[in-house]
Amino acid sequence: MKKLVEEHKATVSKIVEEQKAAMASFEQRRIEDLEDFKKETLQNFNNFLHELNANILFHIQVTDGPFDAHRVYFDTFYDVVSDQLGFDVRFSSRAA
Repeated sequence: MKKLVEEHKATVSKIVEEQKAAMASFEQRRIEDLEDFKKETLQNFNNFLHELNANILFHIQVTDGPFDAHRVYFDTFYDVVSDQLGFDVRFSSRAA
């Protein structure tokens, strides 16, 4: 009977250790997933801000009067690819 109790204790201890290891691994993956989510959210927000800034500048130029290139903050368009504009930058009368 004593041997059976010892085997049971050993089995329970083994299961407990396996579960602790599994939970630690799960917790680590959860932390990594959270960090990835934070990075992705920040990147999406930065992309949104760039688009919003470009949109605001474009609409200000359109509603504010004649186009004056000296007043345009061209650094805003640094990440803009010409394919995203919807027109050919060199020949604005043609579609991209």
